[in-house]
Amino acid sequence: MKKVIFISLIAFIVFLKVPAFSQDIETNHEQDSQTRSETERSFRFSVEAGLEANYGYTLYQIGGLIKEPDGSEYRVWFPLSELKFPLDVFMLSLDLNGEFFTKYFLHANVKTNITNHAGKMEDSDWGVLSGDPDSLEIYSESDARLEALILDTDFQVKVFSRSIITLLAGAGFLFENFQFDVSNVNQTSVNPSYTGYAAGKVLTYEIDYYIPYLKITPCFEITEKIKIMHSFAISPYVIAKDVDDHLLRYKESKGDARGMAFITSLKSEFKLSSSVNLNITLNYKYITAEGTQSQYQYREYYNGEETVPVGPIGEIENKIKSSRYSAEVKAGVVF
Repeated sequence: MKKVIFISLIAFIVFLKVPAFSQDIETNHEQDSQTRSETERSFRFSVEAGLEANYGYTLYQIGGLIKEPDGSEYRVWFPLSELKFPLDVFMLSLDLNGEFFTKYFLHANVKTNITNHAGKMEDSDWGVLSGDPDSLEIYSESDARLEALILDTDFQVKVFSRSIITLLAGAGFLFENFQFDVSNVNQTSVNPSYTGYAAGKVLTYEIDYYIPYLKITPCFEITEKIKIMHSFAISPYVIAKDVDDHLLRYKESKGDARGMAFITSLKSEFKLSSSVNLNITLNYKYITAEGTQSQYQYREYYNGEETVPVGPIGEIENKIKSSRYSAEVKAGVVF
């Protein structure tokens, strides 16, 4: 449903502006003479829509301090286990931009994926059989399907302007939700009894990132029709919450972590007419957070040695990390 809404919005924008674009080409000189300059306009509103290609991952690691349900504690090496989820999908992206009195800038963006096959999820365990923290002893790859939703908004103020250079500064908030269905696990191990293949869904994983940030954006007006913007954002307080359901072992793990994020983008804007532009943007995002993971056995499970009863399993240290690159192409219209 969300993809249908996105496509409908983009189609409506194109339908609304194609006649205006044709007229712009035919009467470009007349419109240019009648259009007030940017500094004379008190308000500008624009909409951008396009396609984004993403490459990267979100992962979590566990290990370190373990707290048992009875209150006892002990330490193991870190990481004991790592699950790495791919984010290699194409997304639809929609932006709304407002400019007020040529000084205040409001931006909102929503993205959702239009392809679901994100790549291979990788599960790695170190020392779980021998006790050697440097020995990768169980490794598996599985097919990962993704549903993603990203919401981003920021407000910036012009703090400096001279010649072709303008500097904007402000703050924003980014929310990200990634939901994975993982299936068809192919596992290898130094112990042949842990090697095998299991078809069907084996795991679900969901993670939410809450990212308030500070942002600066140097802007360079190369010509009247070409503008380059290079933004930098940093978040000193990221909240990451995730839920991992190991369906084959009936175990649910919930993580809660705090950390930081760095976000940067390089955007080139090409003005095709007085009301239509084309944008090409490169993005990079890095997130890291640390906290704890609480594990719960929601159904009895025999692990080959003993039966694990229903109930809390304990808590373990948790680290969450994400690194992503993306490139996007958008068409924008100014109202």
